[in-house]
Amino acid sequence: MLSAEAKAFDWERAEALYREARRARYYAVFSHGVEPGVDPAPYFYVYSVTDVDPIQYALAKRPDLGVDFLTYSSFIEWEEFQPAAVYAFIDGRWLPTRPTKAYIIKTVRPEHVAQVREVFLDEEAFKLGVYASGFNIKYPVRVAWDRGLYPLEHKPLWKAGANFDFRIPHGLELVVFDIEVLADGVIMVSLLRHRLGEEPSAENVETIICKEGRECDELLEAFRGARILYGHNILGFDIPHLLRRWFVPELALASKLDGVKILSTHGNSFQIGASRSLLAVAHRLKRQAGITDEELSIKEESGAILSSGDLEKIRRYNVNDVIITAKIANVLLPFIYSMAMLIGVPPSVVQELQAGVLAEYLLFRALESRGILPGYKQSKANMEGSKVLLPCSVTSTGQTLLDYLKSLGLEG
Repeated sequence: MLSAEAKAFDWERAEALYREARRARYYAVFSHGVEPGVDPAPYFYVYSVTDVDPIQYALAKRPDLGVDFLTYSSFIEWEEFQPAAVYAFIDGRWLPTRPTKAYIIKTVRPEHVAQVREVFLDEEAFKLGVYASGFNIKYPVRVAWDRGLYPLEHKPLWKAGANFDFRIPHGLELVVFDIEVLADGVIMVSLLRHRLGEEPSAENVETIICKEGRECDELLEAFRGARILYGHNILGFDIPHLLRRWFVPELALASKLDGVKILSTHGNSFQIGASRSLLAVAHRLKRQAGITDEELSIKEESGAILSSGDLEKIRRYNVNDVIITAKIANVLLPFIYSMAMLIGVPPSVVQELQAGVLAEYLLFRALESRGILPGYKQSKANMEGSKVLLPCSVTSTGQTLLDYLKSLGLEG
């Protein structure tokens, strides 16, 4: 028999909310709260500069193209459109031309793009004048672009044109944190509410000690209201470890920036190569970040301190890690945020992008927004984006890209 509470429960509304949650494939975090959104279909472009129809060519070559053999239903659809022009690689030169046929190909899931594009990228397709474009744009970038989820509500360079102005976000508040997993299921969490660009102080670091299997209200309270989380390897270790033991909404919903992620793709931009451990990065960025000899010496004694079992020594070590991490954030994050402003995608996505593709993404969107598709030429070269250096001076990077867009007549 249903209780009075169960009878009073609005089951119809609950089912409607559930259906909405199933449709919402991403959540955008704004200053006023969290909003669900329905993501756009993954898509890319195909076109022809000859009398060959790209869709007819693809279906003739692969009759099974776009058929999901688990459901025997189609997972692609296409829509013809007419771009203003494409830049195609013809007779060894990039030439603007008007395609004879052009289509937007949409798929159900992002991974289908990689499957479908292959039929348009082989030797025969190139010889027949059939090309693909936009197939390498990462899906989170697409969502950001197509939904206008620009960082700090800042118009990106491709949209603002000649009026683009950097606003490096000094004063942006982050929650910088680090955890230590101790014996007997004890977890120590030290965190600092840090304003980017300011000198972090150990006096402002809060330390919480929790026991696994028990409620930890202090942990929830400490992270409450966090919009941007920063740390060193927090995506690989700290956040998954905490979420396995306690549900902390801010850890799930806040924008997460990770020094290891940033340096794995942008390390050469800071002339520190493959350094990944916090100690190695601290040594390499000691001068730029203002890290002291005392802070380095504490970090160097990690083995002895963590094995001592002395909670006070471990706490001081944990706090020191947070201070070093905050100082490194002052060096890395202005670069990441400025790159985010240039191409118009969130910093948490930029940290995943190889340094060598940032300018390509910017140029693609600048052209696409004007109805022009950049073509792709067949290449057997093995290009690794992480080996492409971007200038450390963010302003010079922006000016270089702006000058390039002006040379193409795309600055306004």
